[in-house]
Amino acid sequence: MEQASTWCADAAVAIGQGVSLDVQLFGAPTLLDRPTGPGGGLREWTLHAVALDGLAAQFLEVDPDWTPPSR
Repeated sequence: MEQASTWCADAAVAIGQGVSLDVQLFGAPTLLDRPTGPGGGLREWTLHAVALDGLAAQFLEVDPDWTPPSR
């Protein structure tokens, strides 16, 4: 588990560095339309957000048995 966490963190840092270089070299960040708005409406996502979303989908999963701690 710890190794996967390290890989995920390293990948997130690498994505951020790559996007930073892209913006420095080519100007404004790349924007993509994705159907993530209400009712499937299109919303603008940066390339960085799309990459991190894919990373989260690969490395994370929802725990169906999780409940929030009581206060």
